[in-house]
Amino acid sequence: MIGKTIKHVLTILLGLFPLAGAAQNLPNERHDVLTALRVIYGNPLSRNGEFAATPQYVLRPVFSRPNVLVRIEVEPRFANATPLARSAWDSILATLNTIKPLGDFEEDMSLYVSEGSSQIEQHYHQGYIAVVETNQPSPASVQSAHIYYLHPVTGIPKIPKDSNPHDAAPFNFYLVCVGEEAYLARESEFRKIWSKPGAGQTLLLAGPTENRCLTH
Repeated sequence: MIGKTIKHVLTILLGLFPLAGAAQNLPNERHDVLTALRVIYGNPLSRNGEFAATPQYVLRPVFSRPNVLVRIEVEPRFANATPLARSAWDSILATLNTIKPLGDFEEDMSLYVSEGSSQIEQHYHQGYIAVVETNQPSPASVQSAHIYYLHPVTGIPKIPKDSNPHDAAPFNFYLVCVGEEAYLARESEFRKIWSKPGAGQTLLLAGPTENRCLTH
């Protein structure tokens, strides 16, 4: 029965997304993403578009003005929610990748480690994930995760202070600023900004992120 249900869901998703990664080329990605989420998770829990990923966790898609999916937030539904087991998180991520693929995994980057939690960034070819993990009790489980997708951003990008194309090596993403908001750019996009300072450009960036923008 479970196998038939999964096959039915995949059949519907393939009808919505005939080519992997093609969602960003559709005229209204919001409609297609929300339709796929309803197929998998049922109707949203509220008008703000939260879906029940598990009984204790919700996922919240965030769209840009042109209706492009830029972020999915996976957060606890209740203050005392039990963190997601690693297997549960892996299952959610695999499901979301059928809707908008992140592409090949590239690297893990540790941002901080405290007594009870840690934050890592997982970089992929088409975006990255900011994950907060709980370290106790062992094994580590996922407290929250924000998935950021590369998407077109137009403006006058700036480079943060003390940054240059060599600083991030061997990392694959660089912090850049557009207006007052921070984004992550792949090296190829970062070099476009570096080579044309002060010029208006349209770039493929992930974000906005929660980083601060301190530019030259």
